[in-house]
Amino acid sequence: MKGLDTLIKLYRRRLDEQRRQMVALERQRDALKAQLAALAESLVREGDLAGDNGALAPVFPTFLAATLARRTTLENAILEMDARIAKAYELLAELFQETKRYEVAAQRRDLRARDLEARRSQATLDEIGLVQFRLKKGASKNQVP
Repeated sequence: MKGLDTLIKLYRRRLDEQRRQMVALERQRDALKAQLAALAESLVREGDLAGDNGALAPVFPTFLAATLARRTTLENAILEMDARIAKAYELLAELFQETKRYEVAAQRRDLRARDLEARRSQATLDEIGLVQFRLKKGASKNQVP
């Protein structure tokens, strides 16, 4: 059954591609989280500067508003990325199940083929043994005086 082997190869490729996509999505999410952490550090640093330097204090509320808006955008992007990753995991699980199903079917097919070959081989050996037995039995009848 070449068709089954082809299906297994196809699903393994799909599974590998889905795994690569998962890695890419997780890297994107990690990058967004790193941006969010950098933004938080920037907010603390700028807040300290505004507190130390009176000239920067009037500009800080504008910076704070922009930073909070950017933080909200990043948090929403992370939530969206988490949803995409969850869907990708579901697809990965489905592909894995399909791949496994075809692999199990191929293993069963191979096992049946081996069993059939073993039975044929045993039948051949049984036939050879039976012929040898008959030949020996016939030879012993001819030797009896």
